[in-house]
Amino acid sequence: MGVDVEALRPVEPAGLAEVVLTASEGAHVLGLPPGPARDAAFHRAWTRKEAVVKAVGLGLLGMPLNTLDVSPAQDGPVRVVHRYRGEESRWQVMDVDIGDRWAASLARPETGPLGPVHTHAPA
Repeated sequence: MGVDVEALRPVEPAGLAEVVLTASEGAHVLGLPPGPARDAAFHRAWTRKEAVVKAVGLGLLGMPLNTLDVSPAQDGPVRVVHRYRGEESRWQVMDVDIGDRWAASLARPETGPLGPVHTHAPA
């Protein structure tokens, strides 16, 4: 499993789009007006990507993030296919609601004994 949590903060995704986002992700994020919705969409993509690369054990420097599509326009859970050096793995990635000031994602293998994931509202 992989998990990532980020504080929502203003970002300039145009400067990061080529490095971090796939073409379809960039079109979605940059198609939103500047402000909280765009920032949330960028952080949703970022936490989903980071959760997957943590789950596979590569980390942020292990692969180009702009090759991993995590469908930030879709509500989760989403199916993500990770390809690296001829190997392919499939992940179920879900957004975890921990409050309106945070973006959080959890990635787990698509196959195997997944069982339910229960989340609780923050105290």
